[in-house]
Amino acid sequence: MSWRDALGFALAAAGVIVLAGCGLWLYYSDYTQHGIAAAYTRSQPWLSAALVVGLLAVLMVFLRLRSAVYRVTQSRQGLVLTRLFLPAQRLNWEDIAGIASGVIADTLFGRVIHTRIQTTLYLTNGRRLPLDSRLPQLAELTTRLKASLYRRIYPRLRTDFLDGYSLDFGPLTLQRTFIALRGHKFPWAQVKHVTIQAGWLVVELKQGKTMRLCAVQIPNLELIFRLISEGVRP
Repeated sequence: MSWRDALGFALAAAGVIVLAGCGLWLYYSDYTQHGIAAAYTRSQPWLSAALVVGLLAVLMVFLRLRSAVYRVTQSRQGLVLTRLFLPAQRLNWEDIAGIASGVIADTLFGRVIHTRIQTTLYLTNGRRLPLDSRLPQLAELTTRLKASLYRRIYPRLRTDFLDGYSLDFGPLTLQRTFIALRGHKFPWAQVKHVTIQAGWLVVELKQGKTMRLCAVQIPNLELIFRLISEGVRP
């Protein structure tokens, strides 16, 4: 718990005590002098305010716990994902087929108001497991996960690619003689550049046309460029 958390909880608790105390004092004071109707009328706003502050404090505690009890533990065998009120999820490295990451910009009226890191694990059973910003140091964690995963899967990907097999990377398919984006296939002889620009994978064709894919939707993006540099056959 940080000092901000402790201060927030202390202020919320003090607010509940003060508001509830004032409400109860007014209730008993007016009850003895003016009856229950007057006591209820004067004390209700104070007690209602105490209830609202108390509920907000409970919500704040829940959100803090939800953030605190959310972590990824990495080992030689794989990962253990721990989340609040859910059983721990264990993943061996063999269960993970890929990882995609990038920075998402939230905009309002065309202006960027917030940026966040998004990381998604692609599992061999077809499911996707998002890791959100509640994880501390998500960028560093993503780098570590990529290093461990890529070291394990790249030799097989490279062998399959050089042997002429098609490799699927989410919406992108890579083969020694072509690249395909969402079903649009382009022979390498027609491709001028494949680059990353402002969070987008950009395939620039020699006739001037460009195709774009959001980088955060493409698993193992770094390995794609390694494979292209090693084994493309125009």
